[in-house]
Amino acid sequence: MVSGRLHSRFPSVAGQWYGIVNYGIGYADGRRDKLHLVDQFIPFTALRQRQ
Repeated sequence: MVSGRLHSRFPSVAGQWYGIVNYGIGYADGRRDKLHLVDQFIPFTALRQRQ
């Protein structure tokens, strides 16, 4: 699980919802740096509120 920032949401023609999200993920080789992904189109089924 990674933390991200939801910027907006959009319905698809078929009725599913998608979010535009910014988030960072770690590299597979264990580097401390993160890859920062901007404005990624993510299905709402993959998103949940932070607890």
